[in-house]
Amino acid sequence: MLRFVNISLPSIAQTFHAPVGGAMEWVIIAYLVTIAATLLTFGRLSDMIGRKPIWLAGFGAFYPWFWRFGAANSLPLLIAARAFQGLGGALLLSVSVAILTDTFSAESAAWPWDATR
Repeated sequence: MLRFVNISLPSIAQTFHAPVGGAMEWVIIAYLVTIAATLLTFGRLSDMIGRKPIWLAGFGAFYPWFWRFGAANSLPLLIAARAFQGLGGALLLSVSVAILTDTFSAESAAWPWDATR
């Protein structure tokens, strides 16, 4: 999800009449800082309460803010939407690999990661 924002950053800057540097960089930074700050916490929370509730909460948090990001009419709202989207992304990322490894048996656990198959 980060790539489309990086590619469209010049167009977003033009829309909000802002230079690409400075405040526009916070559109990307807000997402990354939020994920980095919460990823381990959400992973531990998923160990305590289960993977499914965390994944569903992430899905429920990520996509509404994805739409709000697209409909933002100001730069501060755009940055806030990316930060909240980062919370949803951290919830999703924290359990995705764990769900895969829980799903497959020990003898077939290598196949999702094996590029030669």
